[in-house]
Amino acid sequence: MLLFAAAALVAVVVRDRGKPSEFERSLRKDNVFVTFRKEEIRTIEMQGPHGRVVLARTEDGHAQILEPVNEVADAHQVDTLLSAIEFATVVRAVGDTHPGLATPILTGGLTSIHGKRHFKLGDEAPGPPGSRYFQVEGEKVVVVPKSLSDSLLAKPDLYRERALASIRGAEIEKMTFGVPNGARVTLLAKGGGRFALESGFFASRAVVDPMLTAFADLVATSFLDEAGTVAAERSATTDVDVLVKGGAVTHLLVAGACPGRPDDVAVVRTVPKRAGFCVARQAVESLRTNPNGWADAWIERAPFSRRFDEIEEVRVHSVEPRATFEAVRSEGGWKVRVPFEDDLVPSLAELVSSHLMRLVAVQGAAPTHGVAPKSVVAEVELRAHEGVEKVQLFGAGADWKLFRESDAAVLSISEADRALFFPNEILRRLRPLAAPPQAP
Repeated sequence: MLLFAAAALVAVVVRDRGKPSEFERSLRKDNVFVTFRKEEIRTIEMQGPHGRVVLARTEDGHAQILEPVNEVADAHQVDTLLSAIEFATVVRAVGDTHPGLATPILTGGLTSIHGKRHFKLGDEAPGPPGSRYFQVEGEKVVVVPKSLSDSLLAKPDLYRERALASIRGAEIEKMTFGVPNGARVTLLAKGGGRFALESGFFASRAVVDPMLTAFADLVATSFLDEAGTVAAERSATTDVDVLVKGGAVTHLLVAGACPGRPDDVAVVRTVPKRAGFCVARQAVESLRTNPNGWADAWIERAPFSRRFDEIEEVRVHSVEPRATFEAVRSEGGWKVRVPFEDDLVPSLAELVSSHLMRLVAVQGAAPTHGVAPKSVVAEVELRAHEGVEKVQLFGAGADWKLFRESDAAVLSISEADRALFFPNEILRRLRPLAAPPQAP
């Protein structure tokens, strides 16, 4: 008898698990769902004007859209829908039945770890504006506010992940650009934010940086249907492959204007999950490339890859006359370390900044492969967070060249730019600071 009673008690517990207690009902008596635990919801199914929509949440919190497409969902939008359901309040109770629900505009179900609850959304109610009749299975018919009905009737595209790719520059190992089934150019990561062409020369940051920004900004403004996706694949003008650390690959085809959206460009992602998107033209413009002269156009012609604001330390040294200038950033200004050690006043700090800005703006001729020169007349080292870049100056007369140590490139520069690789002008301006005080 005792065993029978225990078994009956277990059956009651199992049967009632997940059902709202009277206390919970009292707390949520004005809510459409008298019990709702968002963290326990596993799927949301809706059949309405936009067809069948099925959303799911895995136990680790990831959101999926299973129908009408099968792909990762926008977790924020799924959470917003769940919140709209959780906090929706009853405008007024109606009764056990109502003609407004005879032909529902939408039916659905919420599946939790405890089971499934069905619901239906019906005709518009007399008021307030946008309100509709609604019923949870086993509950009375109520009128719900426009906010809930709008959330339930949203188009499926709202829940689709709009980011075409989760690519961060620091994670990229290789990028390949080209014409579909045609000419291609490959960039290989070299660390410190730098990429090199297969020739070994560094790729220009003026070309690469906008591409890295584009990957972060590739967000869909809308989605292409299957016919639009196929058309974009066939008309694509640029083929992009990106390999990131760990081996994940993203493959994109960039086409022309999106149908009916002249300010957007059609992009098809074929890997990891095929889908067609419309993307703002300015976000994707740097990826739309012309294969003619790619390799030459993308070679870094600047002696240094660092931007002025990335430089932390500088060393400028000349052999004849023998002189050295070294400085390090200090609280927004510059501190000299050689030939003396002192913080620079703002006017002299501005002199150092101006010199460095001109130095990193130098552009040489198309580089050739070379070896470290035997006779160096001057050299410059720039240290940034990612490491040190060293350039050596050699030559004579009107023929001046730089050896870029990091990729063994030789660049020809002008006579005017040559002077920037000597410390003379900076030291001349700083000399009064280094002079010993005069005897009284």
